[in-house]
Amino acid sequence: MDKIRLSRASLLAQAPPIESWPELPENIVSEESRELFNRRCKAVKMYLDNQFLVDIELATNVHRTSIASLLQKCLQLDSDGKILGFNALIPFARTKDYVRTADIKHKFKEDQGGLSGLLQLTLNKYPDLDKKLKNLILKKNSFGMNTHEKKISPKQLHHVFIKYLREKGVKDNEWPFNTKHLGITSIRKYVNTVLNQHFSRGIRVREEQDSIAHLAVGTGHSSFLNHEEPFDAVQFDAYNIDAFFSVDFVTPEAFEIDVQLDRLWLITLIESISRAILAYAVIYRSQISATDLLDVLRNAIDPPQRLEISIPGLSYPEKAGLPHEVIHECKGIAWNTIYLDGALAHLAKIIQTDVRDSLGMSINWGPVAHFERRSIQERFFEKVAADLFQRLPSTTGSNPLKGRAKNAEDVAVKYKIRADEIEQLLAIYVAQYNATPNEGTSFLSPLDRDKVR
Repeated sequence: MDKIRLSRASLLAQAPPIESWPELPENIVSEESRELFNRRCKAVKMYLDNQFLVDIELATNVHRTSIASLLQKCLQLDSDGKILGFNALIPFARTKDYVRTADIKHKFKEDQGGLSGLLQLTLNKYPDLDKKLKNLILKKNSFGMNTHEKKISPKQLHHVFIKYLREKGVKDNEWPFNTKHLGITSIRKYVNTVLNQHFSRGIRVREEQDSIAHLAVGTGHSSFLNHEEPFDAVQFDAYNIDAFFSVDFVTPEAFEIDVQLDRLWLITLIESISRAILAYAVIYRSQISATDLLDVLRNAIDPPQRLEISIPGLSYPEKAGLPHEVIHECKGIAWNTIYLDGALAHLAKIIQTDVRDSLGMSINWGPVAHFERRSIQERFFEKVAADLFQRLPSTTGSNPLKGRAKNAEDVAVKYKIRADEIEQLLAIYVAQYNATPNEGTSFLSPLDRDKVR
């Protein structure tokens, strides 16, 4: 097919302002090709400025007959629907898909090379096959196919591919039957290409919940809810800690008894801008209650006395702690919006009624299993688990197959891992966390960020 050549007026009318062209990734152009690339870019810019072709050729040494073609390449659309821009001017860069034009020659099964483009040639000849394979990869329903396996593998897709070609009468001396592996390598590449071209759908229909949740992150779109000042919004969530603890209780008869627990809960309230922990609580039950949530909110506004440290050699870092302990102005401050995990909805009725009415805050319910809505909370829980709880000799690990301590129950009793000591370690950890600089807050600590604002 002859290449369509457009007039200069048509090209200039199609070209968006050069300031809006895609940015060129750093160091994408090799040193050997940089000089030619720069001359091409300069030629296109002068062409867009309506300068004479003779002047452009003299200034850039780019032949006048090829300048329009260079701009036409820049205006081609990429797979994301945006123009290629100056990326199209990189020497030897491919700007369109490969199309085989060479004749297919006879080859023995052990021969290698000379097979480029044959899969696409076959799919062009049998468009129904291309549609069928894509439907299987992306789990799209079609006539006679509305039930799909969870994630079809290239091997299974290759079986479908071979069966279809057999039914169409492709002969043994034709591709892919004249090759040793019957084109399975091409099918593997085809699967990856289709998934890249339909990235979002591929993730949604083939991957797990965590991968699907990641689709909402890093899209380039600003959040509908933007918070700029401290205490505009807080995040509220709970995290279960799996480890064995020996908890010491005093009975009404003044006897001390040890009760062994295999799960604790950590509830935290974190300020969204500074990422400071405002309040927290450790719950000694297998499940939390609405009262536990209410206690944490109450402690954030009307804080109790600071926990005393009785472990020898352990003390609070200097100028570290909860915001109200270090910054007097933070004491008693309420917030405007609270982000709640959807999994806590059955417990948060009291928050939705009494607390909201008394404090005048709004509630934002996050969907269940969507970590990105409470990313600061999730990051802190991951960090405190790795830095503190999963280091205990009585830990049960992050899952049944990873990190479980040997004889964890016996260790909890033998070493007397007391819950009150865990609380003291956690108090020190939270205080240090609030005083540690963070890249997400421009290398200020959460406490320093509150002071700045």
